[in-house]
Amino acid sequence: MPGQGGFAPAPVAPGPQSGNKSKVIRIVAAVVVLVLIGGGFYLYNKTSPSAAGPGDCIKVNSVSTNNASVDKIDCGSSEAAFKVAIKLDNASGNCPNDNYIAYMQSGGRGNSKFTLCLALNGKVGDCFKAEDAGLSTKVTKVACSSGTLKVAKVNDGKADESLCDQGQEPVTYPTPPQTICIEKA
Repeated sequence: MPGQGGFAPAPVAPGPQSGNKSKVIRIVAAVVVLVLIGGGFYLYNKTSPSAAGPGDCIKVNSVSTNNASVDKIDCGSSEAAFKVAIKLDNASGNCPNDNYIAYMQSGGRGNSKFTLCLALNGKVGDCFKAEDAGLSTKVTKVACSSGTLKVAKVNDGKADESLCDQGQEPVTYPTPPQTICIEKA
């Protein structure tokens, strides 16, 4: 209108075309899916037994006559009944002695073959319970009560049965050297 001051309306920029908008949405969705897949793969491999090495701890989820399900977990966890003493690059199960629990994997992802020689992850005062699972035995860390086995002594650096007192059951591991003395709770 003549005689009125003011500003002319600013030109409006054209909005994104609908084809470009759906392309951006597809790209964002693809990136989100890739991040979720990558994160899941990382978490799976982080807790997978194939990622475990000496000093790492293992939780036994289940045991059957020809199969076990285990996860690598934090050694401070109350579920960490075992620690990896030795990792062998084959699925032979030939651990240094019968006190180790051998977890063997002879296939699966990447066709990896290995044996984990597992030792008890126990400190003085910890208790364990052995449950019969068919032809296998599942050992778990539990609260101490009647019928459980209690760790009375731990000697790191020596695998010597004579370190245990009378009435205690010695469990020796030559690699790394350790003696755990067990008694009934």
